[in-house]
Amino acid sequence: MLLEKLIDLPQRVFRRVNGDTRDYRHFLFDELRERLGGRSPSNILEIGPRDGQDTRRLLSLRPKSLVLAELPNHREFLEERLTSDRLIDDVEIRYGNVMYDQVVSKEETFEVI
Repeated sequence: MLLEKLIDLPQRVFRRVNGDTRDYRHFLFDELRERLGGRSPSNILEIGPRDGQDTRRLLSLRPKSLVLAELPNHREFLEERLTSDRLIDDVEIRYGNVMYDQVVSKEETFEVI
């Protein structure tokens, strides 16, 4: 991991020096698309969807299903955000803590998490 960060350092510095201030999530999504090689994943699990930007990106991959796992106390914000962005009907939302609650059954498989 440290070696990968050191190898990537010149590229990250170059981007910053040239004014590229994009959120790291753009880079993660670009890498995911690259790894998928144009293929649509079957099932995606997004843990902690935050502001819905990543949800929109993940939906652009045209998965069969996109399951969002979020903490119960974020329900109102998440549902308002997804409704205003017109994404609420394209996802399945499950509430609970993925570390301690059974938000996802052991039998379910996800191609992308």
